[in-house]
Amino acid sequence: MSIRIGYVLKMFPRLSETFVLNELLELEAQGVEVEIFSLMPPTEPRFHAELSRLRAEITYLPRANLAEVWEATRGLYRADPIDERRFGAAFAHALAAADRDSLRTLLHGALIARMAEERCVDHLHAHFATSATRAALLAHLCSGISFSFTAHAKDIYHQSADGALLAEALQRAAFAVTVTDQNLRHLRTLGSGTDQLRRIYNGVRLDSLSEIRSVAAARPHRKVPRLISVGRLVEKKGFLYLIEACALLKAQGLPFQCQIIGRGEGEAVLRAAIDRLEVGDVVELLGSQPHDRVLEAVADSDLMILPCIVGQDGNRDALPTVLLEAMALRVAVVSTDLEGVTEIVDHEITGLLVPQKDGASLAVAMRRFIVDVALRDRCAEAGQRKAERLFNIQHNVGQLADLFALAAEQRRQGMNRALASLSVVAAAGKSD
Repeated sequence: MSIRIGYVLKMFPRLSETFVLNELLELEAQGVEVEIFSLMPPTEPRFHAELSRLRAEITYLPRANLAEVWEATRGLYRADPIDERRFGAAFAHALAAADRDSLRTLLHGALIARMAEERCVDHLHAHFATSATRAALLAHLCSGISFSFTAHAKDIYHQSADGALLAEALQRAAFAVTVTDQNLRHLRTLGSGTDQLRRIYNGVRLDSLSEIRSVAAARPHRKVPRLISVGRLVEKKGFLYLIEACALLKAQGLPFQCQIIGRGEGEAVLRAAIDRLEVGDVVELLGSQPHDRVLEAVADSDLMILPCIVGQDGNRDALPTVLLEAMALRVAVVSTDLEGVTEIVDHEITGLLVPQKDGASLAVAMRRFIVDVALRDRCAEAGQRKAERLFNIQHNVGQLADLFALAAEQRRQGMNRALASLSVVAAAGKSD
């Protein structure tokens, strides 16, 4: 039986959340019907070319002002009012949250609940244990539609992470997913509600990457190696240490060119570091790029460096997609010993790892890969095999689709039992 899943997302699409788009496309490829409820409209001028392949309808919830949200909600419930008992539970949850957006999120939950009912959605799923998961939880309380969510990193470790929401969502969700074993161990320390918690790695599209890799493999050997890094220009990516490492390699007279793709609030700081260390001739900031161009650039590089760190605010990467993609493209990788990254990169086997916030060690690892082509090729080949074994999106999203199907079936069985009970009560009433 086909199933229809409603995705609740804070903002869709987003360039930095390629994994969400890949997951949606793969679900559709596996026969799952998808509806998307986005709490906010997109703000970025560029999107992935792959977005055009997505068939799912995207509904942007009203947000401009509370009056608009209220009118939209009232309109949907005018003919068929919400069950008072259910709304009371949702209202109590929103009241307990007591943040400035509580009322808006409550109304968003009610809107998603009614639209999901009208569109025959079997189950709701949210990404990140933030406002999207709260809206899915509220929609569940308003309608009884089961929900689940995927927890990543910022929503778990950042100083602004909502521990109370995370704990309640784990208790009420049909299941929850996280993307690394480290996250799994951490979340299980929260106590109850973690029996239904699963680790499912993000995946990459090996078929499309294979085509890009074959084109890049035909290029002639370069005399000056091309190094690349990709990510938002924020503290947790550790780009300052990459610039510092590039300065050390330049001082040693090693020829190379390093490109960093991405944008973010840290751009001015990085440009100042490039000027201060006088590496503008070997380090280039390229800004954000569409995903297909990013993949082509990575495939056309000799080395991927991602010096991610734990930021001062606790924020960090969990399972950086660019590392998975680089490995699948058979590009050697250098990263740090950040938990999560160590589940991707095996030191000296599928890449090189260095301590966080250590530009000197990063320079040593980069130099090893630049001068030792045999080591670089050996790690790149081993990395490709690992990516194909653990990060195949068809397999990993297939696990998620199985969980969706189970949750939808359990809900159907619950509804059938409830209908059967009502029939018994009605029959008893007639006999009286």
